[in-house]
Amino acid sequence: MFLVFPYGQGSRAMITFSQLLFFLNLFLFVFFLLLSLAKYTLYRGTWTSLFRNPVTSLYVGCCPMAATTLINVAVVIFHDRDRVGGRSFLNFLWGMWWLDVVISFLCCWVGIHIMYADSFYLIDSLY
Repeated sequence: MFLVFPYGQGSRAMITFSQLLFFLNLFLFVFFLLLSLAKYTLYRGTWTSLFRNPVTSLYVGCCPMAATTLINVAVVIFHDRDRVGGRSFLNFLWGMWWLDVVISFLCCWVGIHIMYADSFYLIDSLY
């Protein structure tokens, strides 16, 4: 976030650059989220194989991490600085933050436990 960068902090150039990167990040987030949803909807077997692979299952955590940056920038730049949306916009961002917390919890705990249980299944199948 360029708004809190120590050099040129609060300058119009840094704010504009932050807003441009925010919208680029938002576009890429929505684009790749839609691509992923289409993939896992059309090819349902890939969802279970994603969690069974201990390497690729860790990429599920990229979604809540990207959403967190979007939420933080939206609060700091658009709500606090530019006063966009008012109280309802802030409540929406707060709801998105709690949804992000739930998804992060599922990625961290449920995903790890699925990988852990599958590792015992793979070890047992070797003997």
